[in-house]
Amino acid sequence: MDMTFNVRKIFQDRLAASMGLDKYQYIMDQVNSTNAATDIDFQRTFNGFYIIRRNEHWRKCYYEYFESVKKGNPTFESIITYLYEHTGNIEPSFSSKMLVTIFPEKPIWDRYVVQNLNIQLTGATKEEKLENAIILYADMEQWYDDFLESEKGKECIREFDRVLPDHKGISSIKKIDSILWSIRWSIAKRGEIMDLLLNNVLNLTQEEIDNSKIEFNMQAGSGGQPFLDRWLKHSEEEKISGTCTDCSYWGWYGKQRNFYPGQWVFSFARMTDDEWLLISAAEIVDVPVDEWATANVLERFVPLFGRLIVKCKKGNTFSRYVFNLSKYLDQATVKEILPCLYSGENFEGYDRVHLPYHRLADIFNGKILPTYYEALKKITGVYCLTDTHTGKLYIGSATGEEGVAQRWGNYLDSKHGGNKKLIALYEKKGAEYFERYFTYTLLEYFGLSYDPIKILEREQYWKKCLDSIRNGYNDN
Repeated sequence: MDMTFNVRKIFQDRLAASMGLDKYQYIMDQVNSTNAATDIDFQRTFNGFYIIRRNEHWRKCYYEYFESVKKGNPTFESIITYLYEHTGNIEPSFSSKMLVTIFPEKPIWDRYVVQNLNIQLTGATKEEKLENAIILYADMEQWYDDFLESEKGKECIREFDRVLPDHKGISSIKKIDSILWSIRWSIAKRGEIMDLLLNNVLNLTQEEIDNSKIEFNMQAGSGGQPFLDRWLKHSEEEKISGTCTDCSYWGWYGKQRNFYPGQWVFSFARMTDDEWLLISAAEIVDVPVDEWATANVLERFVPLFGRLIVKCKKGNTFSRYVFNLSKYLDQATVKEILPCLYSGENFEGYDRVHLPYHRLADIFNGKILPTYYEALKKITGVYCLTDTHTGKLYIGSATGEEGVAQRWGNYLDSKHGGNKKLIALYEKKGAEYFERYFTYTLLEYFGLSYDPIKILEREQYWKKCLDSIRNGYNDN
């Protein structure tokens, strides 16, 4: 065996890959020489690197605009405004990622960077959020400018260049961004990890905190229906707007009022012992005797209803469920903010992955089952595509850096995934055939670091077992 390999280079390349610098460099090398509006390979790499999960119409709008402005002088404001006007979405993150691909010295609005910088986008309306996003991005630019001039910033650049000399040519801001991204969800302070607290999301003033209650809804009486199940039975409109009338703001605890008019109440429903879903927030108007209180929903928190999940130990408080918010504000931590309304469905395990095309598309577009996509990113494996109209099978494997999610995302984009017989089927039957008849099933799964050669061996095993070369869509 040739033992002349460069150990340092191996570790440098692995570190760079873990930061995504190889894909980043590919994108930066290609952007000016390709047509971003039509180059599917460029779009696929960009989508994968920046985790773009939007529908086909949104992506078409995004990449056509990208191509039209890349040789011009776009700004964060012009990009985010265009996307809002043409898609209806406020997209600070994807706006910044387009901008930094054109101007590398601009910062990325990334969820990890945003959390580490403690930046919060608020606004009661989309127009307010748009305006605030533009202001916050300017603040972010100023922070990077100040940090790069600081001793710590200069140290970060020196160490980055020392450890990864092959990537010295990327922008200083990208180097800092890579370091902040590596920190992920938390920042270090005195060797301890700081959690994202509830008020980092709610952003309440001290006066608002002092005037607020928190409501932990568990079940309707001893042995009664869980409030989460009650909430799930309401219409989507009621859940989104926080107006499920029999789920929040019961006015009394025995003969004692739970609330008084004018107070704010944040209403949570229990998911597990220590996990709670925000289902409403409102200002109390009246508290009729032995009735649900009447309340006006606080519009600024509506985007979090059915999406914000916190971890909080209620403690041994017997049957009490309404408390001063200040009691729990410093101990309630954010577990996650779902990309879509909680549906009651969760990822049930890799041995139960069997999805028709439209369900898979909804998952990847962030419409349902938010935990599913993240789960599929964490594993490699062998899978089966089933043509339910003819019964024919296609066996494939996923060994990429983003696992099964990356490979199945390719099928959603192209329908055929670049496979010879599936391309022929696509040319004969069209996209609608795949959308109507194809299902996606996981046969075996492995960790991301599992030997890809062994995965390919398992793929061949399943092809033989299911005879998918002779009687299916495999050609080798």
